[in-house]
Amino acid sequence: ISQEQIHAVTEGPASHPPFFSWCTGCLLSGRSDLREGWLAYISAHTYPDRRVADGKYTQEKPWSHQVFEQNAGLTACCILCLTRGQFKETQPADNSMNDLKDVPLNERYFEDYREGEVLECGPIIVEREEVMAFARRYDPQAFHIDPTAAAQSIFGGLIASGWHTAALMMRLLVDNYISHVASLSSPGVDELRWLAPVRPGDALSVRARAIEARVSRSKPDRGIVRTQVEVLNQEHTVVMSLLATNLIACRPGPNSS
Repeated sequence: ISQEQIHAVTEGPASHPPFFSWCTGCLLSGRSDLREGWLAYISAHTYPDRRVADGKYTQEKPWSHQVFEQNAGLTACCILCLTRGQFKETQPADNSMNDLKDVPLNERYFEDYREGEVLECGPIIVEREEVMAFARRYDPQAFHIDPTAAAQSIFGGLIASGWHTAALMMRLLVDNYISHVASLSSPGVDELRWLAPVRPGDALSVRARAIEARVSRSKPDRGIVRTQVEVLNQEHTVVMSLLATNLIACRPGPNSS
């Protein structure tokens, strides 16, 4: 997209109100990458006296649906939506939806996972005997199973296998984040990182942020949820992180059997 195109859209004809007041395609579509990109551009280049904070345009009079309704006849998309194929009719944000943590696991469906929402859960305690028992069976490296050898290692003591940490993370996610009625499967994870040693006695918590939630194009009865997962110890150090992808069924309609 050229600077000329951006200028034409942001400035617009003199008869139109300012661009920021009528581009609903990015602002209400839930596409945070488009919304934040445009708001950052507007703040920096078009309205330098205003600022963008946490994806929200800050000014004396905050965003309201009235602004969009008054200008609904002008347009509901912007050049980014058009060129990236993201144009769709937008609806006002549904503020009546509950936070994910308030939706019981046996009532949680794809629609309950909203982009940007964060759920924190835990802690779960790392038990010394469990560290060694897990490692003896699945990851029998000396610094996982032998306290004496572990003391002479670069870790200076016994540490949990990374796969044990992943299993503890999974228990917290199943108990607190993943739906018990709509979880279909997971095609995998990306960017798995073990960032700090996990030791016996540590108290681990999980922070899960939904970074993408979209309905499947090929199977519209389900959605795809991508989650940034961080595992933290009692000192708030991130010890493990990954990007998880889950397939979650959509909420059944009133006529579903």
